[in-house]
Amino acid sequence: MTLTQQQLREHAARRLRRARPDLADRHATDDPAALLGRRSTLVAESAAAGGDGIYAVVVLRDLFIPAFVQHSWSFAAALDPRVVADWRTAFTRTIFLAGNPLALRERFAFEHLAADGTAAWFGPCDAGRCLPLRRLLKPFATTTPAAALLPARPITLALPGAPADTGSHAELYVATAGLTAAQMLIHLNHLIAEAALDGLLVPGDSVTLRQVPRLVGFCARPVALRVDLDPADPARLQAFAALTREASDA
Repeated sequence: MTLTQQQLREHAARRLRRARPDLADRHATDDPAALLGRRSTLVAESAAAGGDGIYAVVVLRDLFIPAFVQHSWSFAAALDPRVVADWRTAFTRTIFLAGNPLALRERFAFEHLAADGTAAWFGPCDAGRCLPLRRLLKPFATTTPAAALLPARPITLALPGAPADTGSHAELYVATAGLTAAQMLIHLNHLIAEAALDGLLVPGDSVTLRQVPRLVGFCARPVALRVDLDPADPARLQAFAALTREASDA
């Protein structure tokens, strides 16, 4: 199947309603730029109302995308539902910082820490708790092309935890054309975190990670998408990451 602009608009609108059901009617629109612009406005309004809003912080020393997928899922899947509600309202906003988690673990109580110390997750929290960490470290920024940090060939990984009864399998597609690794990371993190919160990825699932230039067609209907404005045409939407499942689990 091929993703149409109408399908992408419906997905973006559905995500908006899921995060802010109280504003569903007020923000209903078929205009891509307005739809995504309103999402950004809501995030800004949330930040203004709460000091800097609710967000998660990821500290990265090294970046290996397959391991990042596992850790991003583990962090989101273990969150308290009460925290999840606030984070969803902020559209699972996440800030990435460059640093050594092992050198910081005595000062900051990370919610999730990779065993090898390459990455750690903090929050989600408000500015009062998150700002000390943000003031200490610089943003994680790299102009390395996204394709350079993703495996050239498909790689299958297992999510932590007891195997699911179904032994289910998912395919994770990541678009890389024209994106830096830092930009790709944002799109991927949103998709993985929200798939964990929605129960689309569960303990023991196997996930095959595939990089493609663009998401232009699938053998199965995606169960989750990361949609944003097309950098080349702000009047259109583009899918930057997608999750599909075997037919028996879709």
